Amino acid sequence: MKKMKKAIKYTLVLPVLLLIASSGCTKFVDEIKPETSQDVKSLRSSIRDLETVLNGGYAGVFSPAGMGIFIEIAEMQSDFYNINPAKRASVLAIESYSLYTHSYFSADAGMARYQLQWNGFTIYDMNFVIETIDKGMVANDPDLPLQGDRMLGEGLAMRALAYWQQVLFFGPQYHSSTLNELAVVFRDWPILGPADIPAKRRTVGEMYGLIIKDLQRAIPLLPEAYDPAIHPIGYKMRMRKDFAIATLAKVYFQMNDFDNALAQVNTLLGPVSATGSTKYPLAADVNTLFNKISAPPYIDWGWKSTDGNRAPEVIYGIDGRNAQKMTNQGKFGYMNSASPVGTPTLPGAKEFFRIGKPYVDLMVKGDTSLDQRWKKLVKRVRGSWWQNRIRTHEMYYPLYRAAEFLLMRAEINARKNNLTDALTDLNVVRRRAGIPDFASASQAAIIQEIIDERGREMITECVRFFDMLRLSALSNGTFLVPLGEKESDDKIYVSGADALPFNSPFFLFHFPSSEAQYNPGL
Repeated sequence: MKKMKKAIKYTLVLPVLLLIASSGCTKFVDEIKPETSQDVKSLRSSIRDLETVLNGGYAGVFSPAGMGIFIEIAEMQSDFYNINPAKRASVLAIESYSLYTHSYFSADAGMARYQLQWNGFTIYDMNFVIETIDKGMVANDPDLPLQGDRMLGEGLAMRALAYWQQVLFFGPQYHSSTLNELAVVFRDWPILGPADIPAKRRTVGEMYGLIIKDLQRAIPLLPEAYDPAIHPIGYKMRMRKDFAIATLAKVYFQMNDFDNALAQVNTLLGPVSATGSTKYPLAADVNTLFNKISAPPYIDWGWKSTDGNRAPEVIYGIDGRNAQKMTNQGKFGYMNSASPVGTPTLPGAKEFFRIGKPYVDLMVKGDTSLDQRWKKLVKRVRGSWWQNRIRTHEMYYPLYRAAEFLLMRAEINARKNNLTDALTDLNVVRRRAGIPDFASASQAAIIQEIIDERGREMITECVRFFDMLRLSALSNGTFLVPLGEKESDDKIYVSGADALPFNSPFFLFHFPSSEAQYNPGL
């Protein structure tokens, strides 16, 4: 705990982070206190001190304003939710409403600024770690041979994740027509003085290339699992080799680069099998994937490749106790859509966004009389349906789990007309949910069913909205991204549309003008 506090303090102090703060909360700089200061050069004096910076990067990307807001942004823009009429007046006053209506386009503020800011903390911490190791600044430290590769791999994987999340919101969906459009400012160096500030916005094509390069470099550096006897870990949610492989698979899939995505999924899960992945077998009870934090011994998701204390299906998960406690009470805005009954009294669980008809229709199409996801993870209260997964601050969030990648591989194989393997992976997931196997000789029907199944299985897990963008790009805009059930007053921000093409400007967050003010490279 002391090490974690130290990590957060140093995260606030690095000049790199003070500068990025100017793009978000400007008074953040004023919060720095002299007693938290440490000379930057001293953080490059040893592997132990550099580990502090590395841990600070985790605190940024998995903070309430980092990963917490990423989840809320991704989910609220999907077609799966609508406003609770009884709470409509209250919803209009919260920032989640701008996500739901895509009304942020012309605003130089909002949810995205926090996500950009806190991801920026992580990026610049990781640049500091990567440069320190790459340039041999800790070459004489006796801990380097044992820890250097692992720390460098974590730094690269964390930087790739943070940049990819930014690109998803500030750059258009990857497509041959958008590769030269601007995405985000890219730096692969730490800001240690004014000369380090200038940098330009890179294009969508450039950013995806840089993200892939980081992940490809990280994979061979990262360990399969962490050994506490070897790795002095101060932060338990470490990025293992499979984290980088899974992230790379998701990046390729979002690009509709099916060959490269398939190669990564096969590496991650092993061969197609009627019993699923041997390495990451599906949990018998889907409800165990969204448990509250238990009493000691605590579950350490991401700590090992296999761990008897966690659902083996989880490839990487976020622990609500660690870092800045992403699921801490009152900080996790996505609880605005949580079930209003049967949960602790939470400032965030205000019954604002209920599950809408598009999701209900998908579940009914599957079979709500049998589907365990419907029975256990959806709740009907006062005539409305609510998600019952993220329902308390004392919970785990499975960032990557096997079911998503089984369905990813199923879609890829179906598009390659390998229908037998596609159905095998699809039905492994359906069987766990308690619904019958899907059988069809039609390639189009199988692909549609897989897309539907991804919607049923992955609600609350940042999949639906990005799937719709990807599918629209795959169709060259013929398929439109559905916006869900919205009242006419909510649709005025998108010109009254019920659906939009992947390249609509309404899907892009406004790039902060303050970046141009402080960055002479723009």
